[in-house]
Amino acid sequence: MARILMVDDNVAFLKPMGQLLAAKGHEATTVGTGVEAQELLRSEGCDVLITDVSMEPVGGMELLDMVQKECPDVPVIMLTGFATFDLALQAVKAGAFDLLTKPFRVDQLLETIDRVSAWQTAIAEGQTSPPPDSYKARALKEFLRTQVPSIPGHTTTKSKNP
Repeated sequence: MARILMVDDNVAFLKPMGQLLAAKGHEATTVGTGVEAQELLRSEGCDVLITDVSMEPVGGMELLDMVQKECPDVPVIMLTGFATFDLALQAVKAGAFDLLTKPFRVDQLLETIDRVSAWQTAIAEGQTSPPPDSYKARALKEFLRTQVPSIPGHTTTKSKNP
């Protein structure tokens, strides 16, 4: 199972989530600040980082940036209670594995962690089909799909006829 570092400044949320992850067989470490997360990432590392976006003084986007620079193999699942189109786009561009909006269903988080594991396994085994990006950003893509208006007379489904 995965070594998960979860960071959120809401201790009432963080404690039960850490217990849930541990009950599911993961080695879960929880911290309440981005500064603590930075220290643990540098000293101990992890397989997956789950981080809240809005924290002070070091927030989730700063942690994502740090991970991309210092440990780019660590997927980052971002959590936010204030999802906007701009935030979602920023998270995708910055390399987030996925962005879940609070409140989220526990099974949604667990399924995202399972996709991280499947993606990491596919990379470790050198698989190129399906492409690793097919594992990423399912919740994020669904959020973006609901935010972008459709163009009249245009469908986004692929035609079966080439």
